Amino acid sequence: MFYIHFLTVTLLLTTTSVVVGDDLDYYEQLIRDNLVEETAYVAPTSYREFQLSDENAEPIEFGEYDFIIAGGGTAGSLLARRLSEVESWSVLVIEAGGRGNNFTDIPGMNIHSWSTDYNWAFNTTPQRTQCPGTPVRQMPLPRGKALGGSTVINGNLYSRGSESDYNRWAAAGLPSWSFENVLPYFKKFENASALKGIDRDLHGFDGPLVVENYQNTSQISETFISSINSLGYNLVDYNSRDVIGVGYVQASTRNGRRNSGDNAFLRPVDRRSNLKLQINSLATKVLLDGNCSTGVEFISGNKKYVARARSEVILSAGAYQSAQILMLSGIGPPSELSRHNISVKLDLPVGRNYMDQYSYFISCTTNITSNLTVRESIAQYLRTVGPLTTSDGTELVAFCNTSYTPIEYVSQVTSSISLVNGSLTFDAQRAIAFNTYIMLLHPKSVGNIQLASPDPIQYPRLNPNFLQHDDDLATLVEAAQLLVRILQNDQFQKFNLTILRESSCSNFDFNSNEYWRCVARCIGFPGNHPSGTCRMGLSPEDSVVNERLVVHGMRNLRVADAGIVPLTLTGHMFATAYMIGEKAADFIKQDHGIL
Repeated sequence: MFYIHFLTVTLLLTTTSVVVGDDLDYYEQLIRDNLVEETAYVAPTSYREFQLSDENAEPIEFGEYDFIIAGGGTAGSLLARRLSEVESWSVLVIEAGGRGNNFTDIPGMNIHSWSTDYNWAFNTTPQRTQCPGTPVRQMPLPRGKALGGSTVINGNLYSRGSESDYNRWAAAGLPSWSFENVLPYFKKFENASALKGIDRDLHGFDGPLVVENYQNTSQISETFISSINSLGYNLVDYNSRDVIGVGYVQASTRNGRRNSGDNAFLRPVDRRSNLKLQINSLATKVLLDGNCSTGVEFISGNKKYVARARSEVILSAGAYQSAQILMLSGIGPPSELSRHNISVKLDLPVGRNYMDQYSYFISCTTNITSNLTVRESIAQYLRTVGPLTTSDGTELVAFCNTSYTPIEYVSQVTSSISLVNGSLTFDAQRAIAFNTYIMLLHPKSVGNIQLASPDPIQYPRLNPNFLQHDDDLATLVEAAQLLVRILQNDQFQKFNLTILRESSCSNFDFNSNEYWRCVARCIGFPGNHPSGTCRMGLSPEDSVVNERLVVHGMRNLRVADAGIVPLTLTGHMFATAYMIGEKAADFIKQDHGIL
């Protein structure tokens, strides 16, 4: 319904002012309704909506398919498109969520979408961050629950990682994952026609995923560029070979709207007769017969079903849930499985290499004000410009060196929409904040994922083990001090830019090592780019899948999502997840004689 309305008003947008007014009313009401619902939101703590109505009932046969993809998220959405290109293959996608809507498609409202049913709303186990007063903190881990996965609720920041990242994978014994070997797959799904200032030899222009720049870069962001240039960091295409430098944000939006995995890859082809999208269905177990996967067990409408696979099962449920499904199926560390009385089918280190980046904000006040109303911002959005076309006000991305590893700065010009006495408004003072978050890209702290229960309705236990390696804090401290140098450039004086102090750390001198260690511990949060839980590698001793993404010891079971990433990236994760889906499709086609 949302999409029918959206397409109708878009086609008629330029014809009459009445239609424009109707459309403005629709989007204004849409945003208001979602903000009202947000006030009553209660985060789930389990997959409770999938609780079986009869625990003892026999599974219902759902049919037989050539390929079953468990998870229609980031990698899974692209993989489903590619496999269903082969008309003689039948493809089933089992996805727990539904489809995004016109609200989730507004990039500027992405944080609010976290307080909806589109977010699984996981949490970490208590983390030993050692913040004064609160030495242990539990942190939210938002993950997308929809076709397209987290690309339905993420920040849209398209970042592939550097050439050296993938060459490290190759050096670890995975030569087909070198930069030169993965680049064609990045280019295949990308349409970078709208990007400016890029290295055209390293981008694709015919793929279904449109990537574009934010169209309204502010003066204060241009000043940030000038200041960081003075420290030797040039304006770059950060999706080229060397990411070091500063660049205008490259976002997975199409004409200012979110271009999720569903929007880009599935919607254009979901009428294919050989592609079945089974939404609102939770995959719980892979059925195994010796070294073969024979199907997938799932829950839909509070009933248990079994879908049979003639050729392969591919797990694309994401770094958290693919690991959980494997362990529930009897594939994982024996100590973990036996703890839950799960019969061990394969001894593999599932969940043992959980990596996530870590971040925190440096917030600044400015003298910049805006008289823009919410209704005016909606009108701009419908013309494909304005603050609603970028997530969190993101305008710039910079990658800089430290004595340890590269770090990332994401600069945002923000003024949030609020609901006050039933009316939509920007922040009361109409003040514009300039915030920059620092991303620890290559943490040395490594966590793990465990089952909380053999019951598939229970969430897994997610322990990223943040800040447990001294180098992680040291990197964040050095990154913060470099950012202060950038922000204290005299060019910012005209904006009266003032760095806010963190009250929890007021006992320490501002900009001292101790101060920034305290800030990182007290207000830091997950980067939400989990990986490594089904790690790719040569040996079943320290990895879960081989170079072709087949689970060690299995013949026809693969994992194709960010969980297979063996080493951290100088960037975010969803572009790489798409590449993994693209490459997995070719592996499968090759192994079945199509390529």
